[in-house]
Amino acid sequence: MTGGDGGRSRGMEMLRWLLRRYGAMPFAEAEAAVLASEELSPLRTPAELRVAMLGLRRDGVLLAARNRWGDRTLYLPAEELAAWHSLLFAAVPEPLPFGERIVTAEGPARCPGPRGRAPLSRQLLRTWADLRRRGGLPLTANGALHRARAAKLAEAMELAPQELAPLLGAAAADDAAIQAALFLAIELGSELGVLGRTVGAIEAGSGDGWSGFDGTMEELDALLHSLLVRHYAPGDPGLHFAALSLGRLEPNRWYLERETREAFGMTERQPGRAGWDAWLRAAACFGWMEFGRRGEEETIRWTVRPHVGVPGKPGELSVPSGSSVPGVADVPERPVVYVQSDLEIIVPPEVGFGMRWRLEEIAERIALDHVSTYRLTRASCENAVRLGLRPERIAETLREAAGHALPAAATGAIEDWLRDVRTGEQAEAAGHTLRRSAWLAGPLLLLPRPEPLRDCEPDGSVPSRDELFPGLAAVPPAWLAQTRRYHASTRKDMAELALAWRTSLRIEPDGGGGYSFIPESLERLGESWSLVGRVRDAANGDVAAEAVAADSVMSARGTDRVALSVDSLGAIRLELPPEPRREL
Repeated sequence: MTGGDGGRSRGMEMLRWLLRRYGAMPFAEAEAAVLASEELSPLRTPAELRVAMLGLRRDGVLLAARNRWGDRTLYLPAEELAAWHSLLFAAVPEPLPFGERIVTAEGPARCPGPRGRAPLSRQLLRTWADLRRRGGLPLTANGALHRARAAKLAEAMELAPQELAPLLGAAAADDAAIQAALFLAIELGSELGVLGRTVGAIEAGSGDGWSGFDGTMEELDALLHSLLVRHYAPGDPGLHFAALSLGRLEPNRWYLERETREAFGMTERQPGRAGWDAWLRAAACFGWMEFGRRGEEETIRWTVRPHVGVPGKPGELSVPSGSSVPGVADVPERPVVYVQSDLEIIVPPEVGFGMRWRLEEIAERIALDHVSTYRLTRASCENAVRLGLRPERIAETLREAAGHALPAAATGAIEDWLRDVRTGEQAEAAGHTLRRSAWLAGPLLLLPRPEPLRDCEPDGSVPSRDELFPGLAAVPPAWLAQTRRYHASTRKDMAELALAWRTSLRIEPDGGGGYSFIPESLERLGESWSLVGRVRDAANGDVAAEAVAADSVMSARGTDRVALSVDSLGAIRLELPPEPRREL
């Protein structure tokens, strides 16, 4: 990716660090170089890391933008993070063997989660259907949700405001916190084409002639996971990294949580550790993840198949090459429901969302579970017609769902109930028919989404080497090419230049040996100067304390600082990383 094997290694190393540290959020180049030099091991100079970022920019991996004041920031495109994650963090941990004794639990003490929570797909179906049964959700004159009606609808969601805080931030803790889950349900419904906005209300589309998402509920959860990762997780890099990492685990298999965390480089001291814990808890709150214990070890497993790719368009689930959504290959070509003679309707798990949406329109819900049940009643039929469904479509919908003619008793009951009910045309005249043609264009956004580049313009320029190292052209070539003895004032000038460029010095003391030194400050020491920094071996980055004169060492273990007298440095040379070479 950058010049030479060492350059490529540093480029990939820097990309891994950037993905984990910043995710899709923009960052300042100088700040990132300094932070990376402190957090990466073995020791790296900010200069090496700036050059590594330059290589990433030339390769088109890292992009730049400028705000209205001209300040430049760098960022990784959000739509490419999942692909880079799978490449850079290829070592996915192995699940525990089948038959391991796991005791389900509320999760680690640091991020306890609920047990037995319904998957988000069911919570949303219930909320969307309730909104439709009520004829929509009215808006106030200033476009806000009708508070009392919204609070009633929000009861269908099991999510508490504090459970949404990692994804929604302040929006989950403000005065309207009770509606945060409902806001999320409305936005996701709009994304899938289930809900839309008219001038005065939020409305649900009719199931008659449904042409939107029609996968199973399990596939809907996979799509919802993808939408949450894409739209809401990027605002917190730690949360985003956790979502990408955990999304690569197999569903319905137990994993050791600590082992999983370590496999993706998320140690106890990583800045993104809080985001990791927050995503674990969020996944449990969405009904997607279970916690357990194997002895004293904490375990996790997905109860749905997570998906982190980007759908081709709203409502369309894109499955990565070589993978599959469970059940797709094995389900019947036309999954059917079972209509009993008493008009109870049994819905197996493989029935698609479109048919479930139509059943919610015409029948009363008894249980929404892995296998759901409904019942057709006089009241449900009358409500369906009131909302604009033609009476004859009720029986037709049931026949389509069952795949065969209905029992005679069921057909007779439906005809009796609907004999005196208004026709669909009358309901439409009364203004009850829900038509997508009346919806206002554009997505329904009620919650803040991270848009850090909203006021920025793309910056396609790539800095030259002289920009990375200001004044390079005026530096004597020997300072960069030869390790030699210089006058004390020249050594001080070279030390100041190394500090300005945030690069290292090659030092060869009079007593023999040599080492690479990363200066961090130049301090007055009586009539002379003291250079404070860290020591490393130029070949492999390891600390080389034995090469430093004993009377010059404050401490030379790990990342502790070393103080060297400028007068006794011996032969020195400025070290600059090589020019990056385009590889992609």
